Amino acid sequence: MINRRPASGKWSAHENLAHLARIHEIYLERIRRILSEERPQLPRYTAEDDPEWPQWVRMSTEEVVQRLMALRDELVRVVTPLSLDRLNRIGVHSALGGMTIPDWIEFFLLHEAHHLYAAMQRARDG
Repeated sequence: MINRRPASGKWSAHENLAHLARIHEIYLERIRRILSEERPQLPRYTAEDDPEWPQWVRMSTEEVVQRLMALRDELVRVVTPLSLDRLNRIGVHSALGGMTIPDWIEFFLLHEAHHLYAAMQRARDG
């Protein structure tokens, strides 16, 4: 049931979870670029354009969740100790413009909430 797509053709619960895990990986890369480059340009992420997306969808849900949890821990470890100067570094989103690391995290959490809700709906509705 977790792999079943709704009649609308939207992603299954599994696909939403795989996307969340992949997004954790993408955001870790982005934060590292923000910390190491001056105002890096960070394009909008689209799963369909991601050459690694198909391998994430093929993973078992258990593996996706394990990787999601490990990547979340890593993200917290990277961001938590940052000084105010480091947190205020800017990454430039192609649609949203310049954003500090806290702005990126807020955007990330909003995106995450959307996909968690979608996964919960798909898993419940079957």
